[in-house]
Amino acid sequence: MRNERKLWLLFFLLLPLGFMAFPKAGAAPENLTLSLQNDRAALVNGNAQMELTAIQQALEFQTWRGDLWQRAGRLYMDQGDYQNALHSFEKAQELGQLVPLGQVWLSDMLIANGYSDAAKYVLQSIHTDDVFILLQAAALMAPLNDHEGLRQLLQKAYASEPTNSEVNYQMGIYLMTEDPGRAVAYFELAKRDQSRKAAAVYLVGVIQQYGVLEDHGEWFLYAGQALARINEWNAAFQAFSKAVQSLPDNAIALALLGESQFQLGLDGRQNLEKAWELDPEGEITNGVLGIYYQRQGNLEKALEHLRIAQKSNPSAAIWILESGRTLAAMGDLEKALTEFSLAVTVDEKNADLWRVLAEFCVLHRYQLEDVGLPAARQALTLEPDNPVLMDLLGTVYLQLADLDSAERFFLRALERDPEQAAILIHLGQLNLIREEKETAFGYLRRAEASARDWRLRDLANRMLRENGAQ
Repeated sequence: MRNERKLWLLFFLLLPLGFMAFPKAGAAPENLTLSLQNDRAALVNGNAQMELTAIQQALEFQTWRGDLWQRAGRLYMDQGDYQNALHSFEKAQELGQLVPLGQVWLSDMLIANGYSDAAKYVLQSIHTDDVFILLQAAALMAPLNDHEGLRQLLQKAYASEPTNSEVNYQMGIYLMTEDPGRAVAYFELAKRDQSRKAAAVYLVGVIQQYGVLEDHGEWFLYAGQALARINEWNAAFQAFSKAVQSLPDNAIALALLGESQFQLGLDGRQNLEKAWELDPEGEITNGVLGIYYQRQGNLEKALEHLRIAQKSNPSAAIWILESGRTLAAMGDLEKALTEFSLAVTVDEKNADLWRVLAEFCVLHRYQLEDVGLPAARQALTLEPDNPVLMDLLGTVYLQLADLDSAERFFLRALERDPEQAAILIHLGQLNLIREEKETAFGYLRRAEASARDWRLRDLANRMLRENGAQ
């Protein structure tokens, strides 16, 4: 049965004010007034560094101002100064003035500074019915391997808004491995969110096809692969961990567990090596090892393992694509393009393969007009309602300096997914090129506010600062 099924591979107050040093006391009212005025002016003008300096000056005289400590923490956090951000949030927490969203930020900084257990405690202590905050907390809890803590946060969010599409999607992800039948009901509600529809439909299909497997270990393995394919790596890690517990000598389960560990910033090498010892000629073991060596910069070794995987299963486009990426990293764009072009011949009706080919051309600005543009068009032809592919085609046109065509496809994509940060950033870039700054700033501010990925949020924020947004 297993041979017939195709595997695929694819997150203290120190002193009261009255005991402050005497030399500051006489000057405090004038300096404090000036600092607070500067703070307000900086906030209005959007000058983060000026605002932070003003807050620091104000806190010399008003150390009990938890709201200022919290704001300072957020500003330090945005600058990447995680130690000072953590200190500031902790001061607000000690004063009892850290709001629930501030507790999320504190948890994020605790994790960034290596205090995961403390972060769990803070996340568990958040009391709010704000779904946005609870989902942010759940996103931080997921990689901390606190299954019960994650369950409690998601249940709080669900109790607050049981029809919220994102909450239902996350509930489905949480339940998919252990209770796929219940997960389906949540995914059905999640389909109403255009940005989650494709993933929800896909996961429902996987559950309907494989969710009745009598072998629980085999289901954990299939569930993990499905979750990995849509980049839900925290949930995939949990699924692969259970698969290895049930099937300790299964090379595929070990290899995929190792891959999920690397995706989460953990060390999965031991599991990869054990998988290879169990199955040195296997497709998945060599393919995943190839990707591992690719990340390590050992490109010759990566290509060696990827070729073995490719030979084992010539119809698996993933290994052809990874060979192409490896060759690109070696600087051989011509051979890389040959690999990417070969991949689309494996399944010409697969929009994802055409998308990857176009993305390669965009990333390396290579053969954009001759290969990248037709590939992006073909991907969109196969999936004409996919906003990601509309955005990709717009990006190709943007690189080709066809701003009108680029804008047309960006706007079509935005119409279908109005709060997608990547699309908004591209529209911001386009309008900056046109020197229409106010229009660009509007798109970039929307991107910053809606970004689920911190990297996109930071990119939007940086573009605003670098272009003089007020």
